[in-house]
Amino acid sequence: KVYRDESGFSKNKEFWEGAPITTRKIDAEELSREIDEAELETALRKLRNWKADGSDHTPPEIFKTAKPGSGFFFFLLRLFRGIWDSGKLPERWNTAEVVPVPKKGDTRDPDNYRGISLIAVGLKLFNSVLARRLSKCLEDSAVLVREQAGFRRGEECGGHS
Repeated sequence: KVYRDESGFSKNKEFWEGAPITTRKIDAEELSREIDEAELETALRKLRNWKADGSDHTPPEIFKTAKPGSGFFFFLLRLFRGIWDSGKLPERWNTAEVVPVPKKGDTRDPDNYRGISLIAVGLKLFNSVLARRLSKCLEDSAVLVREQAGFRRGEECGGHS
């Protein structure tokens, strides 16, 4: 079922200008602290095997060899902390490879393809650490309203009608 705004409020500027704004504090220290070993370990554990490598052409299985305590693990931890501190990604991570994936239908028809962007697995791993941290901070501080269900654990968009 497709939901739509029957009331018209979604496009009513005056309605939204008069709507109360509720603000909640999030723990800025928790959000901006140094990346720790547990966060990297969780991201590595959740990294899925047999997925496409990206612009760096390094498959996920290589990263999964970075066991806690190993030299590779601490290399990744130093790398991620350096990225976090500097705000600069490795140059190779700034590129995505766009790959055509066939939809149903005649594969000779260019309209029967969609593009997917393959990003470097290292970037996926780094983003995973940040996404998990941001999600936890938002959930812990109750910033998101109940109706904001998309991309949240244990929630579904269709159930909020």
